[in-house]
Amino acid sequence: MNWNKIKEKYLKASKIFQNWGADDNKFIICADPRCLFDFFDEQGIIIVLSYIKGDVVDWWDYSIYQYGVVVVNSGESLHHRTTIEEQAFEKAFEILESRVA
Repeated sequence: MNWNKIKEKYLKASKIFQNWGADDNKFIICADPRCLFDFFDEQGIIIVLSYIKGDVVDWWDYSIYQYGVVVVNSGESLHHRTTIEEQAFEKAFEILESRVA
C-alpha cells in the first residue's frame, strides 16, 4: 500500500483512518489488511473479494458495497490477491473521501 499516495490523494479519508486507529496505533501496524477491512466495515463501505478458480489460472476480483448496494465492481480480475486488495482499498478511500468532501 502506498500510504504517501493515499494521504496525498485522499487527505480527509486518510485523516479519518488515522483518527480511527489513534487509540491503539492501528495506523502504524496496518501492514495487515485485516485492519483496513475492519475500518471500512465501520464506515459502511464493505469490500468483498472474490476468488475464481480457472482451468489454467486462478483469478481475484472485488466488489464494494455501500448501504447494501454494489457501488463498484473491479471490472478486472488479477492473479494476485494482494494486488486486488490494494486496488479495492484505494477505491474505498476514494469513496470515503467523496462522502466527506
